[in-house]
Amino acid sequence: MREAVYTDERLIGEITEAAESARDTAQSIYDELIKTGVDFTKDEIFDIWQIQATPEYIKEKVIDKKLEAEPPVIFGMTLSKEKLHDLVEIENMEEITNTYIGVPYTYQRSNLNANYGRGLCEIDNGVVKFVANFEDLVFDECTLYATTPEQKLMLQKLLAVVEPLNALDGVLVEGWRSDVDIRGLHIINKKFKPNMQEIGYMINR
Repeated sequence: MREAVYTDERLIGEITEAAESARDTAQSIYDELIKTGVDFTKDEIFDIWQIQATPEYIKEKVIDKKLEAEPPVIFGMTLSKEKLHDLVEIENMEEITNTYIGVPYTYQRSNLNANYGRGLCEIDNGVVKFVANFEDLVFDECTLYATTPEQKLMLQKLLAVVEPLNALDGVLVEGWRSDVDIRGLHIINKKFKPNMQEIGYMINR
């Protein structure tokens, strides 16, 4: 069983804020796309946003979806995709593109990177919302764990030296702490404290 060593609460806040922005942007894109009369999946919405899709690209997607649903027939004759492309006009195309133009898609500080919204959101009855395990996913992304027996042993040994070191206070001459250089420990108010973030990086190297 893995053991949480360090959780970056600040990063949790940053990712959550970025994911909320992604959710809201995806909702705006969806709300405009649905007005074309066809439905779009979550991945299609994020694809359109990610590539900052052109009106031509969106029009092709809409036509393809309309053709999948029902071939267009006028006076008993089936229209080709090319002819349909010439005839179809998407009135809210500007509104669609305005929902994502200039809105950042990537979030570089996290390994979730460009997929931080795609992987954390889903569409339910037209509502873009976070997946049920959203908080767990973000927590895992921002947490360093000890998972292997070797990592857990290293963690135990590093934590075990803190109390004996602090017990030397008053025994050794003043300034002795400056001679102790153990990665993963730092000094606060003349007391050794474990630096859990540093320890987490050490055991996961």
